Amino acid sequence: MSLSDGDPTKERPLTSAADPTAAVPATGQVTRRQHQDLAVWIRYLDSTNHQLAEPRQIWGAFRSELNIPWQTIPGYLLYDIRHYQTQFLLNQAEIDLIYTKQLAAPLMVFHEDEAGQLLVPPLFIHGELNRRYAIEPLAEYRQDFVRVDHDPQGLFGQAVQQLHFQYRLTAGQRTLDLPRDNAVTMRQAKQAYLAPHYGQPLEWPLPAGSTWQIFTTIKNPQDHSIWFNLGGDLWIDSLNTQLRQHPHLPTQATPTKKSRNLLAAMPFAVMTRDSTVRRGQIKASPSFPISQWTFPYGQVVAQRLADQTEVGIKCLLTLENGSQWVQLDSGYYIEMKYLLN
Repeated sequence: MSLSDGDPTKERPLTSAADPTAAVPATGQVTRRQHQDLAVWIRYLDSTNHQLAEPRQIWGAFRSELNIPWQTIPGYLLYDIRHYQTQFLLNQAEIDLIYTKQLAAPLMVFHEDEAGQLLVPPLFIHGELNRRYAIEPLAEYRQDFVRVDHDPQGLFGQAVQQLHFQYRLTAGQRTLDLPRDNAVTMRQAKQAYLAPHYGQPLEWPLPAGSTWQIFTTIKNPQDHSIWFNLGGDLWIDSLNTQLRQHPHLPTQATPTKKSRNLLAAMPFAVMTRDSTVRRGQIKASPSFPISQWTFPYGQVVAQRLADQTEVGIKCLLTLENGSQWVQLDSGYYIEMKYLLN
């Protein structure tokens, strides 16, 4: 039988003598020549031995190389192999590939004008791990679409992914009107995360009574939960919080000489400081400049920095929540991940 016969359970006819053991020497030694038709079943199972994909049968000569036909199963990760072997052997009839259920990280989609202003609220898209997605520009702005910063077709993975669609608005078109509430107060000590929808939790909770500026609000269409981005990779859900206008936002953000007082007001202490003066270069999407901050987790300023912009560095900060920030010679701060040096 060939592998294209369609039914792997049929016996493969012998190509040599009817009794392949007839020529075995008296010593009991087995030679590769005498066993040309060894078969191994490859099974794809979950932890309860439930079949996830059709098993496959492969053939090979004794002690020849055995290449396992791996399979990617959407929604699952391979975590164990039973009866693993690298060669065809006499006493092995099957190999079990064991998969575990795995949720994929969300895909965040932003539709913005060329100034970075949102046209609609950010979209929060879920899918099975390794399942394909294909995101298209907004239908009502399709003629105004300019570019997207990454391939809009891909696979849901284990890390949060973002897509930024950019549009060139014509006269009369308006960006999204954001609500007046631009800050949130913690009613109690609040667990924060590196990504929305309960991503990796931060070790330090946000203090009860502390007030934070909101930069992005996202609604999960599946469970209707609301998530706030409080700057950088800092996210919380809306439970046990109070929306309000930020009490400490100046009308215009400018570098301040009171940077020590601002840093002292942050909820996360500075653990290390490197004041070595140096030069660096911004690494960002060619289409989307990065934000600058008055201080870490402070206010985002209007002026953004484009990819490959040369900058002067005054100091590097590591905060107690593990985040890293760079103070530029302008007095503003950026996140370390956006810097080449």
